[in-house]
Amino acid sequence: MSEDDPTRIALVSTFLPRRCGLATFTDDLRTALCGVAPRWQIDICAVDRDGLAYGTEVTTVIRQDVPADYRRAARALADAGTDLVMIQHEYGIFGGHDGGYVLHLAAGLREYGVPYTVTLHTVPSRPTTGQAATLAELCRHAARVTVFTDTAGRLAVETGLVGRAALATVPHGAPDILRSFVDPDSVGPAARTALDRTADTRVLATFGLLGPGKGVEHAIAALPAVIARHPDVVYLVAGATHPEVARHTGEAYRQRLARLAADHGVSEHVHFLDAFLSASELAVLLARTHVFLTPYRSPDQICSGALTFALTAGCPVVSTDYRYARDLLAADGTGDPPGVLVPCGDVGALAAAVGDLLDDPDRWRRAGLAADSLGSRLTWPSVATRFADVIGSILRPRRPAPAEVVTVPRVRLDHLRRLTDEIGIIQFAERDVPATDSGYCVDDVARLGIVAAGLSRLPGLDDPALARWQIGCVRFLAAATSVGGMHNLMTYHGAWLDRPHLGDHVGRAVWGLGVLAATGTAEVGGHSLRALERLLDLVERLCHPRSVAYALLGLAALADPPPRVRILLGRGLARLTAPLDEGDEQPIDAAAAVPLYDRRTGGCRDGLSDTMANPNQGAESTLAYYQAMLAVFHAGLLSIPGPDVAVPRQSRPHFATAR
Repeated sequence: MSEDDPTRIALVSTFLPRRCGLATFTDDLRTALCGVAPRWQIDICAVDRDGLAYGTEVTTVIRQDVPADYRRAARALADAGTDLVMIQHEYGIFGGHDGGYVLHLAAGLREYGVPYTVTLHTVPSRPTTGQAATLAELCRHAARVTVFTDTAGRLAVETGLVGRAALATVPHGAPDILRSFVDPDSVGPAARTALDRTADTRVLATFGLLGPGKGVEHAIAALPAVIARHPDVVYLVAGATHPEVARHTGEAYRQRLARLAADHGVSEHVHFLDAFLSASELAVLLARTHVFLTPYRSPDQICSGALTFALTAGCPVVSTDYRYARDLLAADGTGDPPGVLVPCGDVGALAAAVGDLLDDPDRWRRAGLAADSLGSRLTWPSVATRFADVIGSILRPRRPAPAEVVTVPRVRLDHLRRLTDEIGIIQFAERDVPATDSGYCVDDVARLGIVAAGLSRLPGLDDPALARWQIGCVRFLAAATSVGGMHNLMTYHGAWLDRPHLGDHVGRAVWGLGVLAATGTAEVGGHSLRALERLLDLVERLCHPRSVAYALLGLAALADPPPRVRILLGRGLARLTAPLDEGDEQPIDAAAAVPLYDRRTGGCRDGLSDTMANPNQGAESTLAYYQAMLAVFHAGLLSIPGPDVAVPRQSRPHFATAR
């Protein structure tokens, strides 16, 4: 297979027209991956139990309860030239005891040399012996195992299902249409009726495929207390009955809920929308929603697409305290949380939380703003980029044609790709595996901008990731900037951990933006200069020599600095040459620790102990190596090696990022 052939990815999951959350997730993931990686061909291997008719994107079908189909599917995927298989795991979709038939698929893929990943949609806190054995065996041979939250990852490790080194955290995604205006007149008749019935009211809403685990009965039981305080409230329960529930008990659960509403005297305040809703219909309904409810019964629930959708739409939330909600609704220490948590099954606490939120319009508004901020990072283009980064770190490089080979300094970006996503660059790593719980910092993102700009000037290194990293750097640094200083530390989920302040990170941000303004493309340069101008007031307030020096490096990089920058340069140089009465300064960027460079990964080890090199390859050490190497190269002190270290122009199939 040549470099010009498309990379072929297969998703193993249920798929539309099957009506279940996993099928919708997989359809959304496929669409988003096609957007961020247009050179990839994304096929579907559908797990089927009803003999459904599928679209052309489904190239392979596994009959759920036919063991031989799993081996047959592995052979078909291999014969089609599949480069990677992404298995979406839920116990209920695979046949056999505890879904054990999926192991036939995994064994076949290993036999034919096709790597696979596993996305865990359920992580049981107390798995049965059979569940644990099946999932542990499936994950043991996976190239990567992705979970939606760090809590899910810790649980998977603690229960012995997954090794820590194989884990990657990629959030659940939601359609970006949820953040757009959708004309209410464009929805179907069922949704139109629901909108008409809830006009001039304050709407509490729950949506999703209906079943007993949703806990809707608790929300209905809480309504009398809520209505006593807010008589204009209605509760909209949107979504068709889950097909598996309907298969076994028909509409008994929905009927029981209707009787419960009558028993509590709130029938006029409860509306059922019995329909499988499109993303545009959900956008309209969530735009009408004042408070979104997820009153789920189980505290162990590790994922909720409905909660993800609601936050993406900017809805304030009241939820029971299950694992996924706890991760998404927790306050980050720098602002208001996007919702309120109450104990599972506590009807009184649920009623009080809803009533209190509606009582306080300012608190309700702040919760909505926090939800909107969080939701902006959960749209499918953003999440698919993270999935693409995980995939890209696994795919084997393809051998290019001889004409595509150029001679450049040996640069291997594999480790930087692993560390970097659409937000920034992960601070730390355990060996060469990013430690996502360490989050991001301004210091490292600024370093990344400098390195990306320098690498883009290397002859023959034509890699689209470099432009993407430069754009991401400018956005991150601009977002960190405030009137009183800059944030420095951010969690993996995008929440700032500190308040804006002055420090080395401000100087380093000026350095990074100055380099990007001077050497980036016209688009990057313009955005960088505007972001840099917002920092000039802060530069005047920097006092420590190292902070000032970093800032001067950035300001001096500008080819034709404006008058104010010239003044700042003069003042800064005067401050650096004045007598100092300070403590020692750390020369942390003084050297390129070349002996610590890992030729296998392209990373740099974090340091030396008395007896050995630290095996971890964090962002700071890796970027410091490249900064030093690039400085020596661009100074003309490093010659370009001969053909013995020739590398392909593209070291692996590339993908473009949608922004």
